[in-house]
Amino acid sequence: MSNTKQRKVRLPNFFEALLPILVMMGLMIYGLNFSNEVYYDAHMPLVVSIVVACIIGCICGHSFSDMLAGMIERLNATMEAILILCTVGLLVASFIMSGTIPALIYYGLDLLTPKLFLPIGCILCAIVGLACGSSWTATATIGIAMLGIGAGLGINPAITAGMIISGAYVGDKFSPLSDTTNLAAAVSKTGLFDHVTAMVSTTAPTFVIALILYTILGLVTGSGNYDPTVATELQAALKEGFNLNPLVLLPILVVIAACIIKLPGLVGFRRSVRRYLPGCRQPG
Repeated sequence: MSNTKQRKVRLPNFFEALLPILVMMGLMIYGLNFSNEVYYDAHMPLVVSIVVACIIGCICGHSFSDMLAGMIERLNATMEAILILCTVGLLVASFIMSGTIPALIYYGLDLLTPKLFLPIGCILCAIVGLACGSSWTATATIGIAMLGIGAGLGINPAITAGMIISGAYVGDKFSPLSDTTNLAAAVSKTGLFDHVTAMVSTTAPTFVIALILYTILGLVTGSGNYDPTVATELQAALKEGFNLNPLVLLPILVVIAACIIKLPGLVGFRRSVRRYLPGCRQPG
């Protein structure tokens, strides 16, 4: 007679399923508001909530090896997004140091006119977000320049900030280098470009409507307070600090081409970096 007992596995009830999330949120709220030392990192609350989830899994009849296998399976499904998240810092830094992002800002400022500042600025932010795969990078680079120019035009900073965020997030969502886009496709078990194509029906009309509204706002606000020296001084500073020429925009064209031919994210990232990093050559 076997001494091995058959474990009875059950699904967690509502409270058990919610408990790890409540623990994580409680620890984060405590660290931000009630702790003597303000703690902004989410690592420890996540680790504690994972421990709580494992305890609940054991209560529900799962062995630790089963839970470990489930963790590994989920990690395998999201590994590409994790790798992109790890390498996007390298990509953004190389874009900035090589002059790609500064050149995009430099040449983009030539396209800006007072009445069309909002729609053109939104499109430029979307292009930077698409090229970098990061809305935060677009906001922190070209977004800062747009805020300064918008202030010179006398446009409400809240409207300018909304324009920057709108463009940056649209570019991020459609970029094959975006970690969130890859992660969403991985966890839903769909192809990356199937996921991007599915977003077109909702995101593209919203973006077009936003551009129309920004155009109307630009025409209404007028250009009475426009100071062209703001853009000119910014261009002069960029030209002094970087070697700007149209060739440094090639990585952005590579990323856009990767989107068109539906190249996977990591492959497009590698090729765009190799295009302009010193000493790197494409294999024949």
